Amino acid sequence: MYFSGNINVDPAREAVLQRKKPTKLFAKLFHTISGGLTSPKEECETFTAISILQELNRVFKNMGINNIIRLAKNDYDFYFDDEGKADDLKEAFKDFNINTDHYESELFENIYLVLEHECDAMYYLIEINIIRRHAVGACPIEITLNASPKVLSKQEGESDEAFKKRLFQRFNKQSIVDALNEHYTTIFESFLGKLELNIKKYMRIDHLETQNQLNIIRPKEKVNQYKDVNPHVGGAPLYAGYHGSNNMFFSAWIWSELMHSNGLQVQNSTIVDDNGTEIMHVGNEGFNAAESSTLDPEADFELPECDDIDVLSSSDTNNDSSGDSSDSGSFFDSPGSDSDSSCSSCSSCSSCSSCS
Repeated sequence: MYFSGNINVDPAREAVLQRKKPTKLFAKLFHTISGGLTSPKEECETFTAISILQELNRVFKNMGINNIIRLAKNDYDFYFDDEGKADDLKEAFKDFNINTDHYESELFENIYLVLEHECDAMYYLIEINIIRRHAVGACPIEITLNASPKVLSKQEGESDEAFKKRLFQRFNKQSIVDALNEHYTTIFESFLGKLELNIKKYMRIDHLETQNQLNIIRPKEKVNQYKDVNPHVGGAPLYAGYHGSNNMFFSAWIWSELMHSNGLQVQNSTIVDDNGTEIMHVGNEGFNAAESSTLDPEADFELPECDDIDVLSSSDTNNDSSGDSSDSGSFFDSPGSDSDSSCSSCSSCSSCSSCS
């Protein structure tokens, strides 16, 4: 099992048009990403995105979150930590340098940041996606969180086999699993609440949406070792196989087997597949995992004989929100503005081309 949360943020329109110039490391980032752009509108879009990224940096800095895993423009990684460096947010921007003209001159479609954070109780992976063009009504800033209780982590030097045995023996009673879910749901929701408060403190926003849930991965095949798990880039952050996350999230891949083997009740959770695609929501009554192959990775998947589930159709799990150009807009466009005109922050955007 693991927790997931989504915070979608729509910046206040007047705030977008009055963004302050990026400073210090973020000014360097702006110049690198906007290098070679000739359109004032494109330059302003990049300017606004980097300004938003700097504000989000203040949000996470205030929460003590400073470990960066990945910084990317479109699909190109400017920084990727494959060594598990600690407190490397400043290092990522300090060493930020691009020598490929193609990536300097290419207009961004999204700016992508992945952070990790550990506290006493939980391990978090946090993705921030700033989207240049988005469907009407959608938010241009998407924050995705995955979290796992550290009590479910594999210990240093512990084999995968020993870890599975220990986990299956420890969490073999319904009362123990219920207490685990209740305790860590409270911790996760509290963390999301603090993140919301900091976003509202450091950013002017028009709208903010938050959603969270407890997920159970139902693998297509039994997972005996973490190396059996194939990384899946493009889904939720825990599926990407980032350095160090295997010890923290290995339990998520064997939790369905644990519940099936121990005959535990599945309730108030969402069943997802190997890639994180939602299969079904399970309500408060739920079903016993031992009474069907729903959570048995050694058998073909079947739906449980249960009225307390909401099965998701393909249209529910594969929404295409990209839209065409007629139904999308740039996040800095003011209502009624001409999409080809320069933004009013470009009065600060003579500042755009000169913030050195």
